[in-house]
Amino acid sequence: MGAHFDFAQGDVGCCGSSQHIDPNSWLSIREDLGVYKQTKGLFLKEVDYEYVSNSAGHWDYAGKVIKAAQEFREIFYAALELRFAIERLCFEYLVLLTYKKRPLSKKEKKLFRPEDILKRIEKEEPYLNKMLPFINEIFRLHGLDSHVEPLDAQWLKTSYGRLNNFLHARKEPLSDDEKQEFFQFVHESWKKLYPYVKTKATIRDMPDHAQAIFDAYAKDEIDLNSVRKRLELSNIPLHLLNPQ
Repeated sequence: MGAHFDFAQGDVGCCGSSQHIDPNSWLSIREDLGVYKQTKGLFLKEVDYEYVSNSAGHWDYAGKVIKAAQEFREIFYAALELRFAIERLCFEYLVLLTYKKRPLSKKEKKLFRPEDILKRIEKEEPYLNKMLPFINEIFRLHGLDSHVEPLDAQWLKTSYGRLNNFLHARKEPLSDDEKQEFFQFVHESWKKLYPYVKTKATIRDMPDHAQAIFDAYAKDEIDLNSVRKRLELSNIPLHLLNPQ
């Protein structure tokens, strides 16, 4: 069986073209995660579960609010969109890891806290943050201008919790210093989320020779430089199509 590479890419902040890959190959790039497509089924067309939002869309809207804000209270709406973006980011990875293997359970569909979703993700793929740098080496090998950012689980959980702490009715006004601190935190979180929401990817059913390389890297038997050299020698076919 050939391997399959599940990939979702959003042209965040623009409407440029995305790369296309032969859907019959084990690397398939999806371009239907555009931030301006706020419609059902926008995450992955093959997933039989309706999505009405995505992490890139929430990230994009948060940025628009930050840039257009005329008064401080508007930043709370940006924080809310960033909270949604983190929730969706984690959930999208759960979907990418499961959607060809099994349907999501009713309990999984109701998950929204990053801490809970990340636990499910770790159970599905304990080596996800080894898989993502491995994917980047495949991109590099085949000249693809794409990058998948390894998830910083602790940062996602901490930032989500801090955003939540601000999203309550205030008992007393914030001081000017607290307002400045909050604004900086929201702005920095928005910037850090960009590479996470722009591109998400996972691999399933890799060819045996690719799986052997990945297993050695996941177990820290080889480093990323060795991965790169072995992938170059392995001649993994991807059947690239011309970008459209």
